[in-house]
Amino acid sequence: YKVRIDSAPQQAAVYLDDEKYGIVGYTPWSGRLQKGVWKVIVKKDGYEISSRMVEVKRSRRTQETFVPMIKMKVLAMLNIGSAADPSVNDAEVWVDGEKKGNVPFSIKLSNGRHQIEVKKEGFEVFSQWVEANEGATIAMTPMLRKAANTMGSILVDADESGAEVLIDGVPHKDKTPTMLTNVAAGNHVIEVKKPPFDPYRETVVVEGGQTVKIKAKLKSVAEVRVNTDVTGARVFVDGKDMGAAPVELNDLQAGDHTVEVRAPGYPTQTKKITVEKGVPVDVTLSLADALNAPKGTLKIVSAEAGAQVFVDGAEVGVLPYEQSLVAGSHMIEIVNGSDKRQKQITIEEGKTLTFDTSLRGVGAIRFSSEPSGADIVVDGDVVGQTPMVKDDLSAGDHVVVIRKDGFFDKEQIVAIQTGETVDIAAALDVMDTGPTAEELLNERRGLSSFGAKTLPKGRTALDIGTGFPYILNAAITVGAGRLNNGTLGLDAGVAIRSYLTRNELAVKSRVMFFNREPFSAGLFGEIGIASAVFDESMRNGFLAKAGASFSLTGLGAVTLTARGYFDFFIDRSCPSVDGNSFESDSEPVETCEEYLNNTLPADQRARLDNLFGGPGQIFTRDSGIRFMTSFIVELALKQEWSLWGIIEGAPFQGERTAYLDDFHPILFERDRGTYFSFGATYKF
Repeated sequence: YKVRIDSAPQQAAVYLDDEKYGIVGYTPWSGRLQKGVWKVIVKKDGYEISSRMVEVKRSRRTQETFVPMIKMKVLAMLNIGSAADPSVNDAEVWVDGEKKGNVPFSIKLSNGRHQIEVKKEGFEVFSQWVEANEGATIAMTPMLRKAANTMGSILVDADESGAEVLIDGVPHKDKTPTMLTNVAAGNHVIEVKKPPFDPYRETVVVEGGQTVKIKAKLKSVAEVRVNTDVTGARVFVDGKDMGAAPVELNDLQAGDHTVEVRAPGYPTQTKKITVEKGVPVDVTLSLADALNAPKGTLKIVSAEAGAQVFVDGAEVGVLPYEQSLVAGSHMIEIVNGSDKRQKQITIEEGKTLTFDTSLRGVGAIRFSSEPSGADIVVDGDVVGQTPMVKDDLSAGDHVVVIRKDGFFDKEQIVAIQTGETVDIAAALDVMDTGPTAEELLNERRGLSSFGAKTLPKGRTALDIGTGFPYILNAAITVGAGRLNNGTLGLDAGVAIRSYLTRNELAVKSRVMFFNREPFSAGLFGEIGIASAVFDESMRNGFLAKAGASFSLTGLGAVTLTARGYFDFFIDRSCPSVDGNSFESDSEPVETCEEYLNNTLPADQRARLDNLFGGPGQIFTRDSGIRFMTSFIVELALKQEWSLWGIIEGAPFQGERTAYLDDFHPILFERDRGTYFSFGATYKF
């Protein structure tokens, strides 16, 4: 079959399968190759050898293959000797902060700038930057000067205490903060590590008699700049006041944050941002656009006049207070000495909201529970879920209820003092309304993949087995739920079957309409497709099943099931033909080719004509429907494992062409209409 092989660049030598067979030509190369898999190898001076596996198929078209090539890199060579200073001999050579060897020394360098250091005890460090160009040779003959004082120290601290410290790759005995003493003068690499933070690494220069300080930043921080168009507006990040806009924040943890801008008379502007380590973020929130927005009126009255009033973080006056505000959400705070009260309010367009406060002090409650995720009810209002801190509760008594489905409520009266935080840790008791442990054990042991009884919601069964005609049987079934006290049920799943040359994938479902121990009855169905995955033989099909099942379960361990169902199928065993040729790019099995070429034995040809319904019908689809009966035994060995066996057949009915060795050599010459399988089920 015609092929064309090209490369970039062109004029590369082409080899097939192995270089020992010699060159067949130069790219672009055109020729003919037999059907099959070929290894294409291309070579060209100055480029790396490239290869590619190519499958040549039956085709009238030219099959093209393109092989890109990568140019070889020629590294620079660095040579360091002691010709200028004999004391350099045997000194350590460091390249870009890593020890590479001792003088005399040679190494290949990648393109670019590199720091070369020569170190020897009692001498000052020799350091020089070199520019490495492709193919160049760099010669260095350094000279060393004796060091006057060769020992110094390094003070290492970090923004996370207890971090591991390494100097030149060697762990230090203490963790941060710590002092590294008696450190030789010269360059040293300091590493600070503490999972889950990213390691910190810095190269420092130690001078004799001096102490170098290092502050390692382990936390993933990002820079955020926040601005607005209203002078004096306050910026809040995750609820924390960061000052008046504009602000620059350079210590935010990488991740998601909430940015708010507040100013008197304006609705709070909020934006969710995601910051990454080292990536600056600019946030601009406009408040001026709200000047022409719809407004309402806020009126605050109190028995104690003269208290300070703050709106959205800014002082706006004293009590009593009445002012027009832009419609929307606002934070109101009233302060009178040590007493403070906050309230989130919503102003509606054209309406007056009256806020009446006695200026009682506020305190907090820290809530936790076992298990967590319980609802928190304070004075009849749900305020959140455990764990959380509620820090705006007025001083005085409050009724607190902790509740969670499946557990008994915990209720108590809590006295709040101004400025204090009360801890409430609730251990919730489980309501004893569910099945017993023994009932759950028996339910799991009695789960069935093939019987009439469907799986309960949340239960799953995984089946795997073997048999005939299918060498591999595998399925997964998931319970969808039960109704009417468990007498009605539904589950569904996916099944895979294969006898190697034909593979089936189907979706299935069961409906249970009767369940009264030990008997159950239901309906089941299945629909799927079949295909030969690894060739173009066109052996494929469509399948569907529908029927009823009746089961008897004993001792929660044995399930016996009888099933009857209709098996509908549409099978193709040979590619279609056009005149005297098979359809393009197809790979018919031997029986199909011999039938088309009239070389098939006469008795075999007559038998196939009879099965397919006439001469030449072998090249069309064979469809039909058969009534099948089956008997199934499922034995629960343990709570989670069962063994099963199935025998089924199509009594007094015709053969199915998809089950013949004419098209699938692993099968028998005739379809006897009796099939079996066995395997195991894992239930969870």
